[in-house]
Amino acid sequence: MPKLLHTADIHLGAPFKNLGEKGKEVRRALRETFSALLRLAADERVDLVLIAGDLFDANRVPADLVDFAVAEIAAARVPVCILPGTHDCLDTSSVYHGAKFGGIENLFIFTEGVTHKVYADLGLTIHGRANSANKSLQSPLAGISPNADTRWNVAMAHGSIRIESKSAPDDYPVSLEEIAASGMDYVALGHWHVAQDFSRGKTKAWYCGTPENLTFDERSPAGQALLVTIDDTGVSVESRETGRYSWREVSMDAAEVNDEPALLGKLKPLAGSRTLLKLRLTGLAHLDFIPNEDRLRELLAEQFFHVAVDTRAVHLMETELNLSAYPESTVAGRFLRIMQEKAHAAPEGERREYEEALQVGLALLKGKNIL
Repeated sequence: MPKLLHTADIHLGAPFKNLGEKGKEVRRALRETFSALLRLAADERVDLVLIAGDLFDANRVPADLVDFAVAEIAAARVPVCILPGTHDCLDTSSVYHGAKFGGIENLFIFTEGVTHKVYADLGLTIHGRANSANKSLQSPLAGISPNADTRWNVAMAHGSIRIESKSAPDDYPVSLEEIAASGMDYVALGHWHVAQDFSRGKTKAWYCGTPENLTFDERSPAGQALLVTIDDTGVSVESRETGRYSWREVSMDAAEVNDEPALLGKLKPLAGSRTLLKLRLTGLAHLDFIPNEDRLRELLAEQFFHVAVDTRAVHLMETELNLSAYPESTVAGRFLRIMQEKAHAAPEGERREYEEALQVGLALLKGKNIL
């Protein structure tokens, strides 16, 4: 009954240039997360750790980072199997060609021409095809078939599920039909940074997601690894949280906040010393509260690890509308007069909605991007 820890896309050495000085702390956190993954494997008593691509963010990374990864793996109390991905692909400059990765008893790395590794004591064969470049039209599952001499077969694949409009044809495409026909008990997928289930037929197939969030684009669940148990009843998959940082992207209508305390109050539930916030304000702002990016970053800096603010889609309301500036013969002029008539005729409780609709419609007709 093999028990595996499936992880991928750790991206050791990622620069995080957009975080400025805080980038150093997140780079350091990635190291800590990698160490924590190996401790998790020991604590959960797994038989094998699978790293399905992009352990490193690039092939050219600092020597001390390679030393760190090698030392952590060598000291781990569990075997580790690495598949080169798209960022740390097996090209002529591959980080895995270095002598530092040689001679580690508990480490296996898929290299050129090697497509499987047998763990006889587990009755398990791990299959994989190292990515030899950043891009390829070839599926990472091409040419892989089960080993009849072992009870269990697991494939590692670093690429994109072939979905129209979601994946590029040269991004190591994997089709759902391939997964179903693979004959594998489990396919450990890497490359997409959010955990997702793409099981088909008798084969379980999962993206594990990145163990530490890396951008604002990664939606929950992320910051995790998967525990995979295989037995005669099938394959079970459980998630384990591993991330230290939370990246939160918030879009807010400027018309909903009339002052700084109101804005801070809405964001307070998200605050945290390890939370990165990307705040995007949109819509029409009241004249008594004109959002300023520098001021908002300063106010929020003490509540969050990192703050980014975007107010480009905010415009000021027109409080004094001069009808002569909008002739009735124009679309804007006709719209203004209709909405004003509706606002005057509406019950008092509904009047504000018409007034706000007037402001939004007028802004859109003037070509302002407020959405």
